[in-house]
Amino acid sequence: METASDAGPASAGSEIFKPYRALGEVCSHVPVAVQHRGNDHFVTTVVGDAYHVYNCKKLNLVSVGLVGNPIRCIAVSKDLVFVAERDCVVSSWRRGKNVAEYVLNDAPIVAILVMGSLLLTLDEQNVVVVYTIATAEVFIELDDMDDDHFAVTTMVHPSTYLNKVLFGSRQGRLQLWNLRSRRMVYEFEGYGSAVSCLESAPVLDVVAVGHEDGCVVLLDIKQDSALMKLYQEGGVITAVSFRTDGLQMMVSGNNAGSIAIWDLGEKAVHSVLHNAHSGSVTSLSYLASQPVLLSAGACNSLKMWAFDQSDNGARVLRLREGHSLPPTKARYYGSDGRFVLSVGADRSFRTFCLYSDARSHELSQGSVTKRAKQSGLSPEKLKLPPIVDFAAEEVREREWDNIVTAHSRDGKARTWKWENKKLGSYQLVSPKGMSDDGNVREAKSVAMSACGNFTIVGYSTGHTEKFNVQSGLHRGSFGKRSHASAVRGVACDALNRRVATVGHDGYVKIWNFSSCKLEWKTSLDVPIIASELHRESALLAIACQDFSLHVIDIEGHRLVRTFSGHSNRITDMCWSPDGRWLLSSGMDNTIRVWDVPTGSPISRIRVESAATSITFSPTADYLATTHVDRLGIYLWANCTMYTDSMIKPLDLASDDEEEDMSSIPLPRSRGKGAVESEVVSDNTFKAHVEDEPDDDVDDVDTELETQSSMEVDTTTPQSASLVTLSSVPKSRWANLSNLEDIKRRNKPTEPPKAPKAAPFFLPMKEGLQSEFAFADDETPELGPDGSRVLNFGKIGVVSPFQKALIHAGENEEFSEFGDTLKEMTPAQIDLEVRSLQVDEDLTQLKHFLTFLAHQLKGKRDFELTQAYLHLFLKVHGDVLRGSEEMSAVLRSTLDEHEICWVHLEGLFQHAICTASFLKGQV
Repeated sequence: METASDAGPASAGSEIFKPYRALGEVCSHVPVAVQHRGNDHFVTTVVGDAYHVYNCKKLNLVSVGLVGNPIRCIAVSKDLVFVAERDCVVSSWRRGKNVAEYVLNDAPIVAILVMGSLLLTLDEQNVVVVYTIATAEVFIELDDMDDDHFAVTTMVHPSTYLNKVLFGSRQGRLQLWNLRSRRMVYEFEGYGSAVSCLESAPVLDVVAVGHEDGCVVLLDIKQDSALMKLYQEGGVITAVSFRTDGLQMMVSGNNAGSIAIWDLGEKAVHSVLHNAHSGSVTSLSYLASQPVLLSAGACNSLKMWAFDQSDNGARVLRLREGHSLPPTKARYYGSDGRFVLSVGADRSFRTFCLYSDARSHELSQGSVTKRAKQSGLSPEKLKLPPIVDFAAEEVREREWDNIVTAHSRDGKARTWKWENKKLGSYQLVSPKGMSDDGNVREAKSVAMSACGNFTIVGYSTGHTEKFNVQSGLHRGSFGKRSHASAVRGVACDALNRRVATVGHDGYVKIWNFSSCKLEWKTSLDVPIIASELHRESALLAIACQDFSLHVIDIEGHRLVRTFSGHSNRITDMCWSPDGRWLLSSGMDNTIRVWDVPTGSPISRIRVESAATSITFSPTADYLATTHVDRLGIYLWANCTMYTDSMIKPLDLASDDEEEDMSSIPLPRSRGKGAVESEVVSDNTFKAHVEDEPDDDVDDVDTELETQSSMEVDTTTPQSASLVTLSSVPKSRWANLSNLEDIKRRNKPTEPPKAPKAAPFFLPMKEGLQSEFAFADDETPELGPDGSRVLNFGKIGVVSPFQKALIHAGENEEFSEFGDTLKEMTPAQIDLEVRSLQVDEDLTQLKHFLTFLAHQLKGKRDFELTQAYLHLFLKVHGDVLRGSEEMSAVLRSTLDEHEICWVHLEGLFQHAICTASFLKGQV
C-alpha cells in the first residue's frame, strides 16, 4: 500500500481542468427586460454578475455579458443594456463591452428606467437621478421627496406623455412629474395600499397600478379616476402586462407564483394559472401583437405561454428552467456524455443536455399539478421527498425502468424510466419493514447492476437488499444485517459477481452477488461517508470522516492506496473513464485530482464555493460540478484531451501556503469564466439589429468582417511533423491517369448521322430565287515544304503553362506554379503534361520533376503530387528510362517520395493505434 500526502501549494487553477460553461442558470429574482427588435423579441435576464440575452423565437441563448459585480436591476434600449451594479453605479454595455458609467448616486440603486434618450435611476435614499444616455451627464436630480410622505417604490413612463414619468410610493400615493421643468404636475391620493408595480396600458391615459394587498387598479391619469379594480388573491402584485393583439385582456402575477388572466371587457377574472412558477413572478410581458406571454420567476425559470385555445386559455409554449434550490448530486447518464442527471433540495429530478438547452427538462413525477388543483396545495408540497442518492444504467432503457432513487426520510426506493422521462412503475420496499426502534427504515444508497436487471439498496439500519427492476420484486438480503449502522454506499461490479457495501461503522464488505454471502471484509477504523466504484478496474474509492481517501481492489481483496490532503469534509468522488485518476471534492473549497498508479496528487483547484458533487464525462472531455448556494451545473474542460500537457506530481509544502491560494471563478453560462465579458453568438444578435444603425455598431461589424475575410493558408504544414492534403475535390485528381480509358469508354458506338434536311436557319442569298449562301472555299496556305501540317517544333511555340514551368524551375520558386495546376481541369493537366517538349536537354521534364520533388520535400498537397507523378511517369516514362541525364533527378525525387511516404505511414499507424486504444477503453 502507498500513501500520498497533499498539503502543498500550487496556483488556484489547474493545468488539467479549465472553466468552460454553466448549465441550468436562466434567471434570478431580478425582473427581466423584454425588447422588440425588427421581427423578433429579445429578453435579457440576470444571473448573478452576468446578463443573458435570449431570442424569444426559440428561447435560445444569444449572448452573455459578464459585468463582474452582482446586478441589482436591468433595463435595455436598442443595443444597450443598462445594469445597476457596485451599489451606486449604473453601467451601459454593448455586446458584452462596457461603454459608459453613471456614478452620481450616493446609495444602492433599486430601480432603473429608460425613457427615450434619458436614463432614470432610483436609489435607497429616495433620490431619483436622471442621466442623458449619450453623454452620461446628469440631466436632473430629484432629491426633495420626503420619505415619510412619498417613498418611491416604482416608476413608469405613460405612453405619449412627453418628458413625464409616474412614480408610485410605499404610502400608496402616485405623483406625475415633468422632468424637463423639474416640477410635479399632479399627485394621486392612491387606494390605501403600497404601490408595488406600474404598467402603461395600450389605451391612452390609462395605467395599471399593482398594490401589495393584491389589488390592481386601472387608473385614468388624465381624469384621476379608477376605471376598474381587480383583486388577485395570494400575495403582492409583482407584475402586470396587457395583450396587444386586439383582445381586451390583462395578466397579473404575484409573489406566490400565480398568474391571473383578466377579461377587461367583462371586468372579471378569466382564468388563473396557479403555481405558474414555484417562486415569485418577477416579470410579465405580452409579445407585441402576439397571443404569447413571457413570464419570469425567481425560481430560475423562464416560460412562454401561448393563448391559442378555444377558450383563450394558456398553455406552456417554451420554457427554460433549472433548479430553484442548489443541486446536491449530479451524474453523467449514458456512454456518450451528452446528458447530466441532477437532483436538488427543490425536490426535482432534472436532466441537462450539454449541447442543446431545449432538451433539458425535469423528469415527471406524475400528475402533480392536477392533484395540486384538487387539493389546493402547492405542487412543491406534493412532490416526492428530496433525492439523496440515485443510480442509472442505459442498457435496458427501452425495455423497463432503468433509474433508481433513494429519498430523504423515506423507506421506499423508486424506479424511473428514462425513455419516457417520468416516474416508473415500482416502489421498492424492504421486507423487513420498520427498524428495531419503530422508526422508518430509510433508503440511504442505491446502485444498479451492469446488466440493468437488478438494483441494490442500502438502508439507515445497516440492511442491504437486492431487487429486480423489471418486476419490482425482492430478490435477496446481504446477510441478516450488512452493517452495524447506516449503509453509506453500495456498488456492483461489471460481471454481477460481487457487491461492495460500506457503512458508517467503518467496515468495507464484499458479498457474492448470487448467493448474497459475505466473501471478505476489512475495517478502516474510521466512519465512512461515501464510496465510488470504477467497474472496469474493480477499484473502490472510499471517503472517510477523517478527510482521507482509500482505494480498495474488490477483486484482490486488498487496500491499494491511501490519499490525504483535504482539510474539511469530503463531499463527493468520481473516477476518470480509464480509472487512472481519482477526483475528490471537499468543504475546504478544493477539487483534487489523484493519480492512482503513482499514488500522488497531480492537480488541485480552489473554487469560490465548495463543490457538493463532481462527475467525470464517460468521454473524458468534461468534468461537471455542483456547488454550495449555486443553482447551475458547471462544466470544466479536460485540457489533456486537446493539448499536450505535462502532468507532474504536486510539490509538498505547508498548509499556510495552501490557505493563501486564491479562488478561481466558476464557469459562466458560456466561455472560460474569465473576468472579461464574452459574446456567445454575436452574429446571431447582430442579424436582428441591423434595422437600427449605430456608428459604434458599424465599427464592430467592419471589424468582424475584416477578421472573417482574412485568408488563412490551410495547405502549408503548421509543423515539420505534419503532412498536408490539398483542398482540391477528389474528382479533380483521382482519375487523372485514367482519362484515356474514360474517353474510350464514353466514345459513341456509331458516328453522328447527317441531318435529313437542312435547318431552316441557314443563310439565304439575296434575290428572287431561294438559294443558300454557302461560304466561299478558301485554299489553305502551304508550308515551305509544301505540307499543310504546322510544325510547332520549328517555330518554337511555348504554351503559357510551359512558360510558367520554366520560370518556376529557373527561380526555384514553385508556389505560384502549384496554384496554377490546382485551378486547371483534369483534361487541361493531361494535355499540358503530354505537351511538354522533349528536346535534347529535356529541360521541361527536369523542371517538372524538380517541382514534384519540391512538393514532396515540403510535405504539401500529398495526394495531388501522387496523381501528377503517376501521370508524368505514364506519359514520359520511356523517355526518362533511356536518358542518363535524368537518372540523378529521378533518384532525388524517389528519395523524397520514400521519406514522405514512410513518415505518412507512421502517422497513419499512430492514429490507428490511438483510435483502437480509445475504442477499447470505451
